[in-house]
Amino acid sequence: MVLSKDSETECVTTQGGGRVAIPVGGSLTGRGFDVIIIDDPMKADDAQSEKARRALIEWYTTTLLSRLTTSKAAPSSLSCKRLHEDDLAGKLLRDGGWRHLNLPAIAEIDEDVAIGPNAVHQRRNSQKQCRQCRSSAILDRFSVTRSMSVARAQPGDSRPRKGPP
Repeated sequence: MVLSKDSETECVTTQGGGRVAIPVGGSLTGRGFDVIIIDDPMKADDAQSEKARRALIEWYTTTLLSRLTTSKAAPSSLSCKRLHEDDLAGKLLRDGGWRHLNLPAIAEIDEDVAIGPNAVHQRRNSQKQCRQCRSSAILDRFSVTRSMSVARAQPGDSRPRKGPP
């Protein structure tokens, strides 16, 4: 496989595959997708705005989903911090059909996380997500200095805050 096109926003292979990076709210005219991967679609400050949350959900449901070339059951992934009960992740979880994987920066319980057929990653209570992650002291300081509305969701707690501050 060789790249026939490679730019900051688009990569195409000589075998017809590729990847396109589009910002939330960006134009998808003339494009179709078989897989959708969304990474941190909303800034923490924007999550407190009902208008911004609605705009993101509207873009997702009316624009992004309409570009799927396969069924609406196409493989999709949303990776984000939970920032509000009515954020995109909250809507998708309420609608059903999504598997919720919560991986706090520091494990809160002992757990085995499925990472493939017959394979698990073992996490133990108080263990950092990865060795290269920030030190526990930095993570603790980060949580203290962030506003309480964001600290509950970052870096690990997937419980979003409710309502306005």
